[in-house]
Amino acid sequence: MSRTVAFGFFALAASSCAATPAPVAHPPALPASTGDCPLPLQEVIAFSAQRLAETVAFVKRERPNDWATYYPAVTRSSGAIGAVGAVGEWDLTPRPVPLLNGRATDWRSGYFAGELWLVYALTGDEAMRRDAKAWTAGIEPLADKPFDYDIGCRFSRSFGVGLRVIGERDDHDRAWRAHARDVLVRAAKALDRRLDMDGVPVGAPRSLHD
Repeated sequence: MSRTVAFGFFALAASSCAATPAPVAHPPALPASTGDCPLPLQEVIAFSAQRLAETVAFVKRERPNDWATYYPAVTRSSGAIGAVGAVGEWDLTPRPVPLLNGRATDWRSGYFAGELWLVYALTGDEAMRRDAKAWTAGIEPLADKPFDYDIGCRFSRSFGVGLRVIGERDDHDRAWRAHARDVLVRAAKALDRRLDMDGVPVGAPRSLHD
């Protein structure tokens, strides 16, 4: 496998995001259901938006000074219902493993930012857009650090989805979109550096440093 091919794994996602997206001017007019999907789509979207808004409020309440540096990924599996730290509540407890610590280095961090972008695209909720930008920005410092192979999970789901969603109405001078493309290219180059890392000629990106 050549370095060009390895770079392509991530660049493919980045290039698909580079197309100029349609502006999010209004929530899309979705049918109540479709023949292929009998679910009540508007209700599903409304429920998703509500739960996501509740998650955002929880993180901001629990971490008021640095909320945009926490990326909720797991819930508590024990604790009395209704009590502080109850079962099912988001668990923001610090963890020593960077890949699983619920911060930007967590391999799942990009998904939370991506959910905010997608709900904004479906609802036009400006609060979702502002929060999506804040949680996306928190991942940027990792763009040049090839410390694992989950770089694509972090950046294609945050900056990549944002690039697809943001349009002229939200980015008149195209500055944010230009910056997002730059960040995606930097992250792709960082991932490319993991190909045959440390002289291990396996012809593929190294996953972890173990």
